[in-house]
Formats: sequence, structure tokens, C-alpha cells
Amino acid sequence: MTTTHRPTTPTIDPTGTDDPVRRLLPTLGGVATLAGTALFLIGAAIAPTMGDGPAAIAESMARHPTAGVSALVLHYGNLVLAAGMLALPLLVRGRRGAVTAVVGALLAALSFGNTSGMLSTDFWQIGLGGRFSPEEVTGLTDTVLGQAWMVPWTATAMLLPLALVLLFVGLARAGVVGWWTVPAAVIGSVLPMAVPPSIPGAFAIGALPAFAAIALAGWRLVGRARV
Repeated sequence: MTTTHRPTTPTIDPTGTDDPVRRLLPTLGGVATLAGTALFLIGAAIAPTMGDGPAAIAESMARHPTAGVSALVLHYGNLVLAAGMLALPLLVRGRRGAVTAVVGALLAALSFGNTSGMLSTDFWQIGLGGRFSPEEVTGLTDTVLGQAWMVPWTATAMLLPLALVLLFVGLARAGVVGWWTVPAAVIGSVLPMAVPPSIPGAFAIGALPAFAAIALAGWRLVGRARV
């Protein structure tokens, strides 16, 4: 009796979730989003309260013992968040919400990345405070920040509210996060800019709604990689 062996056809996973490389990218993106959120909130929480105007800000920065640490932590928090934003559209499966999520993620990455670089001004403000007169500090600050080429840099950093709205509208349309994340993103990205910097911890508290939504998306991304 002859036994015929039929070749078996390997099962192909159409989603690619069995591919360790494809699992790695969402995991790294989710971890970057969560780590960036933690770093940002820590840096914001220990940031010094500041007065009104360049001279008062520089004086506050120079006197506060954690000003340099706060700037450094915020720098890396924004940098890591920029990388994490690029991975969040991986949550979307299908066309629904995909384009909106990708555009929002790109703008958010640009905004966080530019903000990371702008934090270098904190260090020269620390150096200026207490070493120059208020008039000199104001003049130097106005000269540096008033340059024409600073406008695109600062303008793109201000895109964050729009970027997060687009990102979370796309993710909500795709059904991977709730619609509450959209107003949370707006409140948490606008409120810190409206709160007076003289209130201790106000910046970190004001940003909490947006970063709750960002952290949720990062957590979902890590979970998606494990499915």
C-alpha cells in the first residue's frame, strides 16, 4: 500500500502580527509615547514659576535649583514624544480615519520636535539671569527671538492643538480610542498656554487631559503589538 504525502501549504498571516519586526515597531512606538508622556509631565511639574517679561523669566530660571533639570527632561520628553507620534497611526486598520490620523501624527511630531529644540533657550536664560541688567536681558532676548527665521520655528511648535485634534479624530473614527480624547486633546494643549506661569504646577496640571489621551493611545499601541 502506497501512502501519498501531500505538501502542506504554510498559513500566511495577512495582518503581519506573526512577524517579530512588525511587532517591534508598534511596541517601540507605544513605549516611546508612554515614556515621553511621563518625562514631559515630570519636567513640567518641576519647572520654576516665572514672572512676566524676559528679565523676570531669566531671573526666575537662574534662581530655581531644578530649572536646568526641568529643561533637560522636557527636551527629551518632547523628543521621544515626536518619535512616538509617528507610530500612533499604526493603530488604524483600514481606511476609516487613516488619512486624518497620519496628517495629525506628522504635525504633532513636527510640533513636539520643534518644542524640544526651543528648550535650549531655557539654558541661556539661566545664564543671563542675575548676570545682566533687566534691560540687557530684555534686549538680548528680543534680538534673538525677534529674528525672522525664528518665526517658522515657533509657529510650527504652536501647531500642537490642531495636530492632536486631527490625530485623535482619526483614531476615534477608526474606533481605537473614544471620542472624549478629542476635547481632552484641545483642553490639554491650549490650557497650559492660558494659565499664568506664576502658578506652581499649573502647566503640568493643565496638560493632563491631552497627555491622558496620548498615554491611552500609546498603551493601546503596545497592546496591539501583543495581539
